[in-house]
Amino acid sequence: MIVLSIGAVSAQDADDAVASTNDDTVLEDSEPASGTVSGGVDVVTENPGKTSGELTYDIPADAKTIKSADVYVNVYSGSANTDRGANANITITTENGEPVKYFEELKCDQGSTDGKVYTVNDHTTKCYSDYMIHYDITSLLDGLNGTSLKINVDTFKMENKTFDGRIKLIALVLAYDDGDEDKIDYLVDASQVWTDTDKTLNFNTSSFNNEVLKSTLTNIALSSSDGTYKINNNFTEAEKHISGTFYYQFNQWNITDFIKKGQNIDLYVIPGQGYSGPSYKSVLSVITSVSGTASSTVKVSDNTKDVVYPGFTNNFTVTVDTNKAGKYVVNLLANGEIVNTTECDLITGTNTLTIIDPTIRPLNESAKYTGNSSTVYNTVDYKVQVVYNNQVVNESSYQATIL
Repeated sequence: MIVLSIGAVSAQDADDAVASTNDDTVLEDSEPASGTVSGGVDVVTENPGKTSGELTYDIPADAKTIKSADVYVNVYSGSANTDRGANANITITTENGEPVKYFEELKCDQGSTDGKVYTVNDHTTKCYSDYMIHYDITSLLDGLNGTSLKINVDTFKMENKTFDGRIKLIALVLAYDDGDEDKIDYLVDASQVWTDTDKTLNFNTSSFNNEVLKSTLTNIALSSSDGTYKINNNFTEAEKHISGTFYYQFNQWNITDFIKKGQNIDLYVIPGQGYSGPSYKSVLSVITSVSGTASSTVKVSDNTKDVVYPGFTNNFTVTVDTNKAGKYVVNLLANGEIVNTTECDLITGTNTLTIIDPTIRPLNESAKYTGNSSTVYNTVDYKVQVVYNNQVVNESSYQATIL
C-alpha cells in the first residue's frame, strides 16, 4: 500500500524473467513514502526460514483504486562476507494472466558488519548479511479487486559462492481507496537499519491529521530476539507482538495520543541479545492514522450475557449503535483470546447481532468446591470489540458464570 522511493523493476512479458546488473555503492538514507487513502493500508508478511516460501493475499473487493502495492523480499546470505551469494526466482501470480517472473543475482563485492547499506541494483540493497529486494507492482493489480494474489520465492546456489539463501521475509504493503470519505494517513519506511547499540528511528508525521480515531506504528525487525522500545521517550509495550521462526519480530503499537498532539514519532530501540551479542535489524515500518467521525456504542443483552453453559456453544445478543454506515468487524474474546470474528455491514443507528462462542467447555468445568462445602463457580471474561477500518472504535467487557 505504498509508493516507495526505492527504484522498482517494471513488470515484463510473462515469459521473460527480469534480471539486473550489480552496482555496488553505499546507499544514502532513502525518504519514506507517505500518502492518504480512504480504504485501508494492509501489511501482510511471511517468515519462511527456508529456501522457498509463499505469500497469498486476497485483494479487498471494495478496493476500487489501488493507490500502491509493493513487494519486499529479504534473503539471508549467512554472513557479511563477499564470498556469499545466491540466485533467487520470484514469481507473482494474479488472476488476470500469466505469472510475472523475476530473476535476481544476490551478490555484492562489498560487505561490512557495521550496518552500512550497499546498493546492489536499482531495487536491491545489502546490509550485513541480508539482501532486501523491492518491486512496485501497483500497475499489475489494476482492476483486480476481489481477487487473489500469490508471491513465490525460491533461492538456489550461485556458482563460486557460498550459499545459505534462507528467506527471512516476504511482505506485501497495499494501499487502496474504497470511494468513501474516510481519510487514512500513512507512512512507510522500508530502509534496512542494523545496530548493536541503542538506536532511534525517526518518522515525520507532522502532516498527519491530528483529529484521529486511532494511529498505529507497525515495525518488522529481522532479528533473533526482540528489543526493548520507547516511543517518544516513553517505554511502551506493543499491543501486538509476533516472534517468528527465523529472525523475525513483529510489533505494533498504539500511537494515537502522540499523533493527536501533532508530534513526530521517534522509536527508540534497545537491541535484544543476538547469537553473538546485541543485534537489531529493522526492515519495514508502517504508520497508519485513521481520521474521521466513526464511532459506536456496544451493549450485550442482559438476558444472555450472565451465564455460559458447558457442553454447548453459547450465543450472545449484541447491540451496536453506530453513527456511520459501513463494513465493520465484531470480535468476541474469551479470556483474552479471539473466539469469533464476524464481518458485517452495519447501518447508521441500532444494529442487533447474534454472536456465537463456539467453545465447547467440559461439563465438569462449571464449579469447584471449597473446604467448607460452599460452591465457587468458574467464570469467563468476555470482551466484544467493534472494528472499523482495522481500528477498534469501541469495546465492552463483562463476566459470565459457567453453570
